[in-house]
Amino acid sequence: MTATLVGQVSIGQCVPTTASLVGASLTQLQAQLVGAIAAQAHIAITPPTLATSLTAALALVESLKASIALGLPGVNAAGFSKLVRNLPRITSPRTSC
Repeated sequence: MTATLVGQVSIGQCVPTTASLVGASLTQLQAQLVGAIAAQAHIAITPPTLATSLTAALALVESLKASIALGLPGVNAAGFSKLVRNLPRITSPRTSC
Protein backbone atom coordinates (compact mmCIF):
# COMPACT_ATOMS: atom_id res chain seq x y z
CA MET A 1 0.00 0.00 0.00
CA THR A 2 1.38 3.38 -0.95
CA ALA A 3 0.19 6.90 -0.31
CA THR A 4 0.06 9.42 -3.08
CA LEU A 5 -0.31 13.17 -2.62
CA VAL A 6 -3.08 14.37 -4.87
CA GLY A 7 -3.46 17.92 -3.64
CA GLN A 8 -3.14 20.32 -0.73
CA VAL A 9 -5.79 22.12 1.27
CA SER A 10 -4.83 24.87 3.73
CA ILE A 11 -6.50 25.27 7.11
CA GLY A 12 -7.93 28.54 5.87
CA GLN A 13 -9.74 26.70 3.13
CA CYS A 14 -11.06 24.07 5.54
CA VAL A 15 -12.12 26.46 8.30
CA PRO A 16 -12.48 30.02 6.95
CA THR A 17 -13.11 31.56 10.39
CA THR A 18 -9.74 30.28 11.62
CA ALA A 19 -7.95 32.09 8.82
CA SER A 20 -9.73 35.36 9.60
CA LEU A 21 -8.93 35.06 13.34
CA VAL A 22 -5.28 34.35 12.63
CA GLY A 23 -5.14 37.27 10.20
CA ALA A 24 -6.67 39.66 12.75
CA SER A 25 -4.31 38.49 15.50
CA LEU A 26 -1.31 38.80 13.21
CA THR A 27 -2.27 42.36 12.29
CA GLN A 28 -2.67 43.29 15.96
CA LEU A 29 0.69 41.75 16.89
CA GLN A 30 2.44 43.54 14.04
CA ALA A 31 0.94 46.87 15.16
CA GLN A 32 2.09 46.27 18.74
CA LEU A 33 5.58 45.38 17.52
CA VAL A 34 5.80 48.56 15.43
CA GLY A 35 4.67 50.60 18.44
CA ALA A 36 7.20 48.94 20.74
CA ILE A 37 10.04 49.57 18.28
CA ALA A 38 9.02 53.21 17.93
CA ALA A 39 8.90 53.63 21.72
CA GLN A 40 12.30 52.02 22.09
CA ALA A 41 13.76 54.40 19.53
CA HIS A 42 12.58 57.38 21.62
CA ILE A 43 13.92 56.01 24.89
CA ALA A 44 17.69 56.11 24.96
CA ILE A 45 19.86 54.96 27.82
CA THR A 46 22.72 57.36 28.32
CA PRO A 47 25.82 56.69 30.39
CA PRO A 48 26.14 58.64 33.63
CA THR A 49 27.68 62.07 33.39
CA LEU A 50 30.94 62.98 35.08
CA ALA A 51 29.05 65.01 37.68
CA THR A 52 26.85 62.01 38.54
CA SER A 53 29.89 59.73 38.83
CA LEU A 54 31.69 62.23 41.09
CA THR A 55 28.63 62.64 43.29
CA ALA A 56 28.34 58.87 43.71
CA ALA A 57 32.08 58.60 44.48
CA LEU A 58 31.88 61.35 47.11
CA ALA A 59 28.89 59.68 48.72
CA LEU A 60 30.86 56.43 48.88
CA VAL A 61 33.86 58.17 50.46
CA GLU A 62 31.63 59.81 53.08
CA SER A 63 30.03 56.45 53.86
CA LEU A 64 33.46 54.84 54.28
CA LYS A 65 34.62 57.67 56.56
CA ALA A 66 31.52 57.27 58.72
CA SER A 67 32.12 53.52 58.95
CA ILE A 68 35.76 54.02 59.96
CA ALA A 69 34.79 56.66 62.53
CA LEU A 70 32.60 54.10 64.31
CA GLY A 71 35.70 52.04 65.03
CA LEU A 72 35.99 48.39 65.82
CA PRO A 73 34.00 46.80 68.60
CA GLY A 74 35.82 46.56 71.92
CA VAL A 75 38.11 43.57 72.37
CA ASN A 76 38.69 42.06 75.79
CA ALA A 77 42.04 40.23 75.93
CA ALA A 78 41.62 38.97 79.50
CA GLY A 79 40.92 35.43 78.35
CA PHE A 80 43.78 35.40 75.85
CA SER A 81 46.47 34.69 78.44
CA LYS A 82 44.45 31.77 79.81
CA LEU A 83 44.02 30.41 76.31
CA VAL A 84 47.74 30.62 75.61
CA ARG A 85 48.52 28.95 78.95
CA ASN A 86 46.31 25.98 78.08
CA LEU A 87 47.75 25.41 74.61
CA PRO A 88 49.96 22.34 74.33
CA ARG A 89 53.60 23.19 74.54
CA ILE A 90 55.76 22.51 71.54
CA THR A 91 59.28 21.60 72.54
CA SER A 92 62.25 21.66 70.30
CA PRO A 93 63.38 18.32 68.94
CA ARG A 94 66.37 16.68 70.61
CA THR A 95 69.66 17.50 69.03
CA SER A 96 71.77 15.02 71.03
CA CYS A 97 71.13 11.52 72.34
